[in-house]
Amino acid sequence: NYRMLHHFIPISTIGGKAFWYSNNPSARGGWARVPVPGVSEAEAHDEVSVNRLGFKAGWGALTQDPGRIPRLLLRKILVFWMVFDDTVSWRVNWAYCAAGLWALVGWWLVRREPRRWLPVIVPSAYLTAMAAVFYGDPRFRAPVEALLLLLASAGLVLAWRGVAGAKTAAAAMEHA
Repeated sequence: NYRMLHHFIPISTIGGKAFWYSNNPSARGGWARVPVPGVSEAEAHDEVSVNRLGFKAGWGALTQDPGRIPRLLLRKILVFWMVFDDTVSWRVNWAYCAAGLWALVGWWLVRREPRRWLPVIVPSAYLTAMAAVFYGDPRFRAPVEALLLLLASAGLVLAWRGVAGAKTAAAAMEHA
């Protein structure tokens, strides 16, 4: 960014606009497209100015009403992890629901072995934090869905072994 725009942009030139869209007074956890205040028509095509003004306006909106920050953060996280594919069609993603439930089972069964679940939790926590800062959208969790499937498969395998082991032990006790 610096080479092209002659300004240091740590995230992206749309970062400020996204920060404003997700933290403006009408934001509800997703993308609330509201024009960035203070952007003149001349600046509208200047990515650096829009980025700077977007962050400034977003911080301004948050500091004007700090009481709404916890609720807004929670909504962003809920939108990020919700069971729907998007906020337009509201179709339930049943495969994601099943994978999520089995991932919880998998985590519960390996919870005392962090080396098994940390590789799933760390990227999930990072993306959740990004959703909390900017905005939640189910499409942003796609990179961790594959990792959740690993945890879900551990849950299925360990649960199956537990059931099979219990049946074998019960059968052995009957014949003893």
